[in-house]
Amino acid sequence: MKKNPTAVQQLASGFPNYVGYSDSCGLGTGGVWTPGLSNIAFTVWQYEWPQDIKDRLVTDKNPSGDLTINDFELAGVVLNFLVLELSAVELKWKHIGAFCDNVSAVTWAQK
Repeated sequence: MKKNPTAVQQLASGFPNYVGYSDSCGLGTGGVWTPGLSNIAFTVWQYEWPQDIKDRLVTDKNPSGDLTINDFELAGVVLNFLVLELSAVELKWKHIGAFCDNVSAVTWAQK
């Protein structure tokens, strides 16, 4: 901690500056960003997975696939952050509330 101390601005409490949500399925992913305490244009985005990625999803009909829905959900979380980053808002010292309905993706994203 002495070599790399945590700045007070990194401690999040209260309502976030930007609020986002993402969700994914076997067809694709999408999300939304809304203003919180800081102003941002409402942004909605979606992306359809390429067919070769869809074909790799593990399902009852495709048990030999090598990607799970957890992988798709994590990709959606990452893409959601990239959309926010590309929206040209200042993210340094901002509290970002990014929500997803997949516990694995949320846990992975926090690491």
